[in-house]
Amino acid sequence: MKPWDELSQTGRLQRLRGVAGTALDRFDVSADGLRLIATDTNTVYRVDGSDGPWMLRIGHAGAIEHSPVQVRSEMEVLHHVADQGLAVPRPVPGRDGAFVQNVGGPGVP
Repeated sequence: MKPWDELSQTGRLQRLRGVAGTALDRFDVSADGLRLIATDTNTVYRVDGSDGPWMLRIGHAGAIEHSPVQVRSEMEVLHHVADQGLAVPRPVPGRDGAFVQNVGGPGVP
């Protein structure tokens, strides 16, 4: 398997799509379609299903800007703000109740 650092952008996105599929298995959302929206510090997919559109954000391992603690804190703040009635994206917890899931895949650091 080609090392991550030697992959093209397209090669990296192909591997991340597999990670997205694995991540979606951890949530109680239907996933009929998966479409790339953006890739930069995070890779973001639109997930279409019978229970509405969702956004799946994949943070990149080792990104200093987005440690698991920081992402978890961000999700907790968004959840709290949404509970106050403000129009912000509402984080969806995984089946285990956690907003942040640690998911990997073959050849993805």
